[in-house]
Amino acid sequence: MSPGVDELLAKRIHAIDVMRGVAIMIMVWVHFMMFFSHHALFLDISDYIVHGALTHAGPFSAPFFYIMSGMSLTIATKRRRAKNINGKRIRNHVIKRGALVILFGYLFSFIRVFWIFRPDSIINFLFFWDLLHSLGLLMILTFFCLKLSIRKRLIILGAIIGATFLIGYIPLLFGAPEPTNTLFYLWEGVDYYYEKNLWSWTFLIQGNIGLLIIDFLMQIFWYGNYPVIPWISFTIFGTILAETLLKYAEIGDDLGLAKKIIQYCLVFLGLATLIFFLTNIPLTNPWIIPWELTPATYCFFCITITTLFTFGIFWTYDFKRRPGWIFSPAEHVGRIPLTIYLVHGVIIGIILEGINKIFPIKYQLYFPMVLIPVCLIFIGVTLLGYIWSLNEYKYNLDWLLSKID
Repeated sequence: MSPGVDELLAKRIHAIDVMRGVAIMIMVWVHFMMFFSHHALFLDISDYIVHGALTHAGPFSAPFFYIMSGMSLTIATKRRRAKNINGKRIRNHVIKRGALVILFGYLFSFIRVFWIFRPDSIINFLFFWDLLHSLGLLMILTFFCLKLSIRKRLIILGAIIGATFLIGYIPLLFGAPEPTNTLFYLWEGVDYYYEKNLWSWTFLIQGNIGLLIIDFLMQIFWYGNYPVIPWISFTIFGTILAETLLKYAEIGDDLGLAKKIIQYCLVFLGLATLIFFLTNIPLTNPWIIPWELTPATYCFFCITITTLFTFGIFWTYDFKRRPGWIFSPAEHVGRIPLTIYLVHGVIIGIILEGINKIFPIKYQLYFPMVLIPVCLIFIGVTLLGYIWSLNEYKYNLDWLLSKID
């Protein structure tokens, strides 16, 4: 017998923890591979293993996490409403939690940016915006979309990705040689709007703090690391996906759920394909899509992939309640994402980078030697999640965040 929505809300949704764990494991793998790609020389097939992580697996980690964030927000809100908690208290809780995530983002920035790389640039630390900062802000903004119907949220999602498409191509009107990236802080198109990098840190030296603040706000909403446009499209879709899964779980209609998921996937995959061919992006390698040149395609494609994987895990683990031991490693990791995010940053940013500064050696890695660090990464992350599961996931950053808010 399939569980009803009340039963699902009374416990954790396993699919969310598993997908969050998959996202964290991919992210850690990719970040370690980035470190090795800078400090090691890969020979024979090992080069494909390392750079394959960066080009094929890497782009999907953050969207997985953002969509799961939207799903978690929806589930948590429904749980509190089911307990007749006042709407104002729920809103204040979400705002407080989002602010705390932003503060954790600055904690990580302190380790990675201010302390390690630029010990004399407090301004760069204060005006640094990255994944955790973005997640905290989008958690708050997305909450106010929960009152809207799924249809209206789909319209907003389409409008945001449409704006992403236009923003990427507007610089062509100003002489840019190609569409520009609006996904991460690699947005060369800014130089075409403002001559000779007008929006830069150099204006702080000249005393123009106002312009620096404007630039910082534009980074948050437009062209920085994980800007609101288009990344809020992922969290909004997370709310839609969560409500869709709960709706069909409530009536026990697994066939109807499968049809709805297929419908979503066909529409989003069709839009991704249409935009990709309309933009006529040149491919230097048929197996590598330059997502930075077609961010709208990236958004629709990532939503499709995440929907398929989440549905598969939810249908097996939560809906049909089949044994989920195969998902257990990822589920353990998905319960402590903040902790692993900080730990892997310390290992890469402090320990490995510190060793490399003392012993700047260019390593040579052959196959199968390259598999050793890859295996150690996955074993280490999985072991960390399992150890904390023995303690019921207490006394870590994620536990601390839940206690504070």
